[in-house]
Amino acid sequence: MTGIFLPLLTIFCQDRIFHEMGLDVFVDKKIVRIESFYTDGGFPKDAVVMVMDHAEKEIAKGKTNGKGEWSFSRPKPGKYLIQLDAGQGHKLKVQFLVPDPAKGDK
Repeated sequence: MTGIFLPLLTIFCQDRIFHEMGLDVFVDKKIVRIESFYTDGGFPKDAVVMVMDHAEKEIAKGKTNGKGEWSFSRPKPGKYLIQLDAGQGHKLKVQFLVPDPAKGDK
């Protein structure tokens, strides 16, 4: 019985491993909010999030909550990079722009 159960368990685990991760970035007036997700409908809980500026200097770091969300104080206008690491090979990098209203950015 154990020999039959083990292959079924392995097939189930492989199915769970091969999903992709996504990330949405929302720049509000005072904060930048991220929402991370797996394509199978789950969320990367406690994923490490690092935010770096154009010079690759870390400006914020934290972990996602149970819904894959995290936020930080809005930095000055410019281009930034978010690195998300949820473990088990689930890594993602996303660039985003904090607009400069003085320059007409939206």
